[in-house]
This record gives sequence, structure tokens and C-alpha cells, in this order.
Amino acid sequence: MRKFILVDQSIKDASGHHLEYALRVLKAAKAEGFETVLAVNKSCKSFNAQGIDVIDRAFSHTFWENVSCRKLGPERPGSLLLRILSQKWHGWKHTISEKRADIAYEFQFSQVGMAYTLLGEGASAVSLAKKYRIAGSGQELSFGAIVCAALYYGIHTAFDRISPRFRWLREFVAPVTSVIGKSIRIFFQTLRFFLFAVISPFYLAYFILSWKKVSQKPESFSTLFGRECRQLLLRIGVCEGDLVFVPTLSEIELAGIGDCSQKREFSGLSWHLLFRRNIFNGREPSYLGEMPTIKTEHLALAEFKQNFRFGEAIFYTDTIPLTEQHNLLGVYRFHTLPIPHDESLRKLERTSIPLTVSYIGDARDEKGFAYLARLVGDMRAAGYDENRLRFRFQSNFNIPLGDVGPRMSKAELALLPDNGVELLEGPFDSETYADIVNHSDIILVPYDEMNYYARSSGVFAEALVAGVPVVYPAKSWMGRELLEENFRYWQSLASRLAIGRWFLLKNPHKPESDAVVESSIIVTDPGFSASRQEEPSGSNEIIVSATLKNPVIFFRFRLQGPEPGRYAKLCIFETTRRKASDGRYKDHKKLSGSVLLDLRATEGTVPFRVKKPGNYSIGLELCPQGGTVEAIGDPWTYVTRIEYVLADSPDPIPEQAVGAGYDSIEMLEAALTEIIEHYAHYEQSCLTFSASWGAYHSAQKLVRVLGGSEERQ
Repeated sequence: MRKFILVDQSIKDASGHHLEYALRVLKAAKAEGFETVLAVNKSCKSFNAQGIDVIDRAFSHTFWENVSCRKLGPERPGSLLLRILSQKWHGWKHTISEKRADIAYEFQFSQVGMAYTLLGEGASAVSLAKKYRIAGSGQELSFGAIVCAALYYGIHTAFDRISPRFRWLREFVAPVTSVIGKSIRIFFQTLRFFLFAVISPFYLAYFILSWKKVSQKPESFSTLFGRECRQLLLRIGVCEGDLVFVPTLSEIELAGIGDCSQKREFSGLSWHLLFRRNIFNGREPSYLGEMPTIKTEHLALAEFKQNFRFGEAIFYTDTIPLTEQHNLLGVYRFHTLPIPHDESLRKLERTSIPLTVSYIGDARDEKGFAYLARLVGDMRAAGYDENRLRFRFQSNFNIPLGDVGPRMSKAELALLPDNGVELLEGPFDSETYADIVNHSDIILVPYDEMNYYARSSGVFAEALVAGVPVVYPAKSWMGRELLEENFRYWQSLASRLAIGRWFLLKNPHKPESDAVVESSIIVTDPGFSASRQEEPSGSNEIIVSATLKNPVIFFRFRLQGPEPGRYAKLCIFETTRRKASDGRYKDHKKLSGSVLLDLRATEGTVPFRVKKPGNYSIGLELCPQGGTVEAIGDPWTYVTRIEYVLADSPDPIPEQAVGAGYDSIEMLEAALTEIIEHYAHYEQSCLTFSASWGAYHSAQKLVRVLGGSEERQ
């Protein structure tokens, strides 16, 4: 029987994403007739291993421990000594400064520091004492901390009030303290010089020995991983045709696998290596400029190709954009694997309101947790009280103190009145995780669009498998995955609701213009009904009649070719013509809204919901790339054709199909509101979409691709 060996050196606990991923894959491998082997960390705790034939605690270091050793790369003794000599003069001062910053940080996020911060923001000691759980499990705000913070806050406030009265004393003392301080500094600088002169030979010997140790460390980590792989394979008795799947690895593990392949007895093995981290930080237009920064990844693959001897090595990522990134390295051809999901994920039928909005995952900056407190406040202010909407947020940190933004957001959420906001402490086992997903009505994925432009999100994928509507950044991998589904929905709406025929939008291509292009405006009789219109009065002007109940403008675009990583906006300006004092008419424009064009698609249809009747002109502009507008010419140069048609609907139409994508984080509230106001539509469309989505993103399909029974993409 062929063996399916899954290697994950990071599995140490009986819960977490790494273990869940492994269990799903091995369960599918067992169903496909493989003998299953799971190789984990040596310190891994016991867990329910149903469906796994062999568990081998093989590895000494986790993925993150291996990655961290790269930061300790070798440095030549000469350059190291020069660096030490140049830095030691100011080393003490720098160390003290760092320690002061560490102490300040520790104080700020200690119980007393947190209480002091909240008192400064207007909270009272009594209110803090009543609601003391501000940071979750193990971080309760004790009564003693509140008392200490209140005393410190009172003393500090009193000192601030009386200190101006003693300004004369400070002016008298300042010259004296300045002379004393200079004398002390001169003394210590002289002492430091003589001490350094005496012990410098010992410094030199110590750091040469340290350099030798550190310079060998990356090699020892990769060699250790390779040796442990080799011992694992010998213990379980691998044979020709067996399959080794490594779903989490870096250059360190890759080098170790290259060492392991030197043994002839492993010539029949097939290695399947999955890379799930992005190698570029930006989007496609910036990849060329980032090429020098990915030298390490390129050299690691090239060295592996040279060293790999016996067996077969196949490389994967789990998204198309990541595959495209790694294929740019030009060493190996990468393929795209599905994201295996839990078969127990299935949204439960709602029996009552309120709707439950969930955030699942660690409370981290890149995952948008810092925005959740503001979102809750905005939704409550908009009238969505606890009888209509309840929130459930996973709020554990991935590092001991957490990122600053999520830490403060968690404190703000915990101090809110008991109005339907529940903070959960993870990570969760698979049963608890599935229960949270299945009992959610909406799942928030407010991730950083740049970090997740190419990377996958397991929460997003599993929410869609369960049939739960999602709120997500449109300019990310998630937006790409739902783009075609939205286009189909919008095209069907346009075909059903359109009034008259499609009109061609004028292309005002002007080489000298900047990134924002606006059309000329011709205002005609505002009472002219669009339903009677045979020809448009101005090719870039749309007249919306008051006779339309819920007017929508549909735009159909076609590009010269795909422009990955670039986005444009169709800007819709409400226009009016006013008579000036000189008797001439002047046009006034006010931005009514915009529509995002994802230039990764060569053609598509997008809608714009018109707020009120009037005359509207159309402009086209490029979206910022990395915080700045790309000054690369007219955005119309990408466009072959843009057409529009006016439509009407008896009721307000849902703007998107499966979930609500937003252009920028400021639109997070609007995206959530969109799903709430049309929840029946989004719930039904997600349940329908989940069938096709789940059929592709399944552990069975992943195993069949690895095993060769299905073609690789």
C-alpha cells in the first residue's frame, strides 16, 4: 500500500490551523487508499488521531524557529569588529533608550497602565471596577490595579496643575543641574574609554568565536531538518511510489530536503512542496522593482535544483497569484492546489433575529482587528442595535502582548455596555471552530489588501464552503475569486432590467491629461425621460428621469488586455448648470459615487445605484497603487470600449452576488450594511455558490492532484 506522508514540523498543540489542515488531508488520503503518516514536532501533545495510521514525533524546530535562524546570517570578522568599534561608544545610551521604551511599553499594557490609559480617556474608576474584564483570559483588570492607576492619575493631574507656579524654581535649578550633568557625563565617558581599552582584546576574541557559531547556524538548522527527515523515512520504511507532502516550509526546510534526497533508497519518493507565503510585497506593477529583494528565494530554489538527487520534487502554492509570483523566479514550475475544507462546515438555518456577525482568527493588525471597535460603534449609531445585530469576535493575540491597534480595539470592545458584543478566546479545536462558522450569519474578513493580494485566507474559503456571506477587500485574492460570479450576476440584472439599448461612452483620450479624466457636459431638459430617449444628448452624459423608481446605471467594459494589480474607478458626477453674473452658464459637478473596475478581467459588467434623478457625467481615474496614484498616463489607454445602459427596478437591487467587497477600509461599514439590508439574497446566493466552491476546495481533490489521478493546474 502506498504511503501518504504529511510533514508539518510546526504541529505542537492539539488544536490550531496546522493540525486541522493535516487532519483533513490525511482523512482524504485514507479514503483514497493510502497508508497515512503524520510527522510532527517532537514536543507535540497527544490528540485525537482517528484515521491516521502512524504519528511520528520527528522534528526539533518549528517553521517559525527555522525562519528566525535566517536573521542570524554570517558576518565577516573584520566587518563585525568595525561595526562593534563604531557602535560601542554609544552602545550604553542606545541600550538604555531601548530599555526605557520596553519599560514604557510593558507599563502601557500592564494592568495599571491600561487602567491609567482608560482613566485618561474619560472612564471613571467606578465604571472600571464594575467592568474589569478588558483583555480576556488571564488579563483581568484587578481592583488593586484600578486603585493604583487612580492614585497615579490623581497625583499626575495635581502635579500638572501646580507645576506652573514653581516655574521660577525650575529656571534657578536648571543651570546647576546642567553643570552637574556635564561633569557626570565627562567622568563616565573617560571611565568607559579606559575600560574599553582594557577589555577590547577579550571583545575581539569573544565576537570572533560568536561569528563562527552564528555563521554555522543556518546550515545546522537545514542539516538537522534533513537528517530528521531521513531518519523519519527510514523508520517508517518508505517504498517506491510513496508520497511526501510538506505544506509549510521555507528555504531552510528546502535545503534540508535537498540533503535528504542524497540517499539512493529514496529514489522512488515523490516530494510535494507547498509554499503559502508571498515573495513580493506589492502588486504586479511593482514586481519588477522588487526583483532584487527576492534574491534569497531565487538562490534557494536554484541551489535545491542543483543538489536534489534522487526522487521527484513538485512545487505548489494555494492561489493563482502566488503561483504566478513563484513562476517569475524561473527555476521550477509551480502549480496551484485547492484549500482543503472541513466537511462539517454548513451554515445552520436561522430561526430568529438578530443576525450574528463574526470575526474568526487571531487579533492582528494585518487581519483588520483594529477596525472592529469603530465598526461596532458606527453600526450602533446607524440604528442597528442588539435586537437586530450581535457581534462575536475571536480576540486572542498571536504574540504575548498583541499588536498595539488590536490591543486597544479589544479594550474598547470590552468596555462597551453589554449590547451584543461577545469576545472569544481562541485558538479553537475543529469542533468549536466549525460551530462558530455554522452559527454565523455574516463573517468579516477585513484583511490588509496588499498583504492578501496574493495570499489565501482559510477563513474566507471556509465561510464560502459553509454558505456564509462574507465582507472582504475587493482588491485582494478574495476579490479575484468572486469576480466572475459578480460579473454573471450583474450581466443577468442588466439583461433583465435595462431600458432601451446600450450606448457607447466617449473615450476622451488626451495624452497630456493627468490620471483623472472627466468628460464634457451637455445639460438638456431635466424632464426628458430616459425611457423615451432614442439617442443620448451627450456621449458621456446620462440623464436619469424622476419617473424611474430605483434607477441603476450598468457599465460594460472591455480592455486591451488584462492588467493584473491595477484598478480603475468610473466616477459618476452629478452635474447642474447655473447662470453666472455675466449671463453665461457654468457647469457645477459633485461626485455622487464611483464603481471599481478590476483590470485583472479583460471584460465585465458593473452597476451603479443612482441616489436621485438628475444629470450625471462620467470620469475615469486610476486607483492608488501603494498609497500613490500611478502617474503612467491616461487610464483610457487600457480601455477598448465602455458602454452604458440605464435600468430600473421595482425594488432596490442587491449590489453584489456572494458577498460584499469594499474598495477601501473606510467602506467596511457600507459593505456590512449592504449585506444586512439584502440578507435573504446574499444567504441564498452563498448557499448556491458553496456547492461549486466546495467541490473544488476539497481535501479529496487535493489528494487526487498530489497522487496524480487529477491533472495539476
